[in-house]
Amino acid sequence: MAPLPPTYAEFIKDWNDRFPFTFDAKVLAFKSMAFYKTSLGDEYQKCSQDDKFKNNLRFEYDEKNGFCNYVGEAALSHYHEAAYDAYMTGFVFAHILKFKELDTIKYACQEQIKALKKDRKAIVEINKQMKE
Repeated sequence: MAPLPPTYAEFIKDWNDRFPFTFDAKVLAFKSMAFYKTSLGDEYQKCSQDDKFKNNLRFEYDEKNGFCNYVGEAALSHYHEAAYDAYMTGFVFAHILKFKELDTIKYACQEQIKALKKDRKAIVEINKQMKE
């Protein structure tokens, strides 16, 4: 581990060299236009309870090996523990990305349907002209 660089600009350069793709769950949530509140707890709650999110991905705990701290109602008592906050961040991150992926697919399908309807109208018009 190296010492911190002497300037903020050098720190940012070093960071970007080591981690060229850095994402912020709060920024992703805000940019998704699906969240009114972007605190980690609010994001987690929405992703785990809102129908737009909750059924898109499934996460399971390894309960057979004793990993039960975050299962069910007991999980609420762990807010702001480093490990649980890291879990919530990953959970939110994955759900937002899946939501955006599905939204992109939905938009592409809608565009295809519009194109098909337009093509259908053109075919109907051509058929009319051919009958005349």
